[in-house]
Amino acid sequence: SSTTTTAAPTTTKASTTTTAAPTTTAAPTTTAAPILDPQTAATKFYQAWQAGDQVKAHLFATNAAVTALFSHAAVPYTFDHCDGAMGSTYCTWSRTGSTLIMRVNNGTGGGAVQVGDVTFS
Repeated sequence: SSTTTTAAPTTTKASTTTTAAPTTTAAPTTTAAPILDPQTAATKFYQAWQAGDQVKAHLFATNAAVTALFSHAAVPYTFDHCDGAMGSTYCTWSRTGSTLIMRVNNGTGGGAVQVGDVTFS
């Protein structure tokens, strides 16, 4: 006589592993490097105005200067020159019938080199 042995079926429970998503961090806020040259500050401010970019304009000018410049339509002007006088540099752009003058603080006394005033004539 022969004997047959049958093994009992085995059940394996699958294990479930949950892994949390990696933590992400927001990219650091970037700011422009300090401008050391008054003509560069005035030119970058003018370019931001022409592009309609008030956020960028604030990197190169005071709130009052941004408000004054952006209250005018961004029509093209031609750069003329910059002249320094008593802690400020005056940069001039012109077009037929109009002149744009920006007074740039030279950074004397530790202040920022930025456009402080804008005048149209």
